[in-house]
Order: sequence, then C-alpha cells, then structure tokens
Amino acid sequence: MNFLKKNKVVFSIVGAILLILVTALIFYVFTRPKNDNTSNNNQLNPTETPTPTDTVVMEMPTETDTPTSTSTPSTTSTSTNTPIPTKKVTSTPTTTFVTVTQTPPITQTIAPTATSTPTPTQSPTTTPTPVTVTINIQSMAFSPSSITIPRGSTIIWKNLDGVPHTATSNTGVFGSPSLSQNQTYSFTFTNSGVFQYHCAIHAGMNASITVQ
Repeated sequence: MNFLKKNKVVFSIVGAILLILVTALIFYVFTRPKNDNTSNNNQLNPTETPTPTDTVVMEMPTETDTPTSTSTPSTTSTSTNTPIPTKKVTSTPTTTFVTVTQTPPITQTIAPTATSTPTPTQSPTTTPTPVTVTINIQSMAFSPSSITIPRGSTIIWKNLDGVPHTATSNTGVFGSPSLSQNQTYSFTFTNSGVFQYHCAIHAGMNASITVQ
C-alpha cells in the first residue's frame, strides 16, 4: 500500500515537470519572432536600451498525497477523590417541661350513721265497750243533764213526771215522740261528737251528750 502511494507521488512529479516543459516550449514558439525583431532593432539602434521582457512562468500545483496518521487519543483514567460530605450533627439542647399536678388531698367525709330511734311501742288502744245509760226525765229536767259515753252506746230516756215530755236533738239527729209517764225512748250513737237536745214541749229543759 505504501509502495503504491510512493509511485503515485513520483508520477505526479514527472507529470508536472513535463507539463512545465511543454508550456515553456509553446511559449518560446510564440514569442520567438518577436525576439528576433527586437534583436534586429537592437542592432540598428545601438543606443536604445533593451526593454526587459517579462517571462511568465506558470507553476502547476503539485498534488502530494501525504499519508495522514490519525492518532486515537488514549483514554486516561483519572481517579478523582471526591470528598465525602461530612454530616455535622448539631446537638440542640432540649428543654423538658415537667408538669407537676398537685392533687388535692382527698377528704374522706364520713356520713353520719343513721341512728335508729326506737319507736315507742304504741300500746294497743282499748276500745271502750259500748254501754247502755238511762236518763230520767223528772221534775221538769233531764238527769243527768250532761253525760260522756263511748261510741256505739245507747241512751234510754224515761219520763217519770206526770206530764208529757220529749227528747229532741237540736240538730235533728234524733227526736222522741211525746212520752207519757213511765214511757221510754232509746237511741244508739254511732258517731263521735257533742249532741245537744231539749224538750220540745217545755222550753228551758236542755241537756247534752258527748260521744267518744
């Protein structure tokens, strides 16, 4: 491969030289008569200074194949020590608040013990036994004129006078007919209270009965 490249360069140089020679020859052919006339003129006029003729030389560029060597840059491994960031630990003082809750002392309230008060034993009440009482009507009066009896008792009125009498309640609770001598009238009291009565024939004859 290098041999071919070298021969190509040689051939290029030879070709360039041949081209220059051909060009010079052509130029010489076309410029020769003019040079002869000039020389003749120079001979005729020896005082004239010959004018220099500009010669144009054409240089052909020479193509030269220069082998190009491409160098591949080698990869260089560069070890870079990257500093590892150090984490700075800042200790922040922590304030701890301790809340102390004061518990009020528990006051134990002792409830008063219920004291049982002995209930007095109520003695059984003896219900009085009903009785029967006789009231005599004598000498224009009721005898006895006031009497107390238990409930359920019975009163008997008996007229001993020779004139008629009655036993009449002031409130209309009871009332006897006209009683002749030795006649009687009776009434049983079932309700408590004070009962007043009189003789309906003779005004001024009054009496009362209390029933318990």
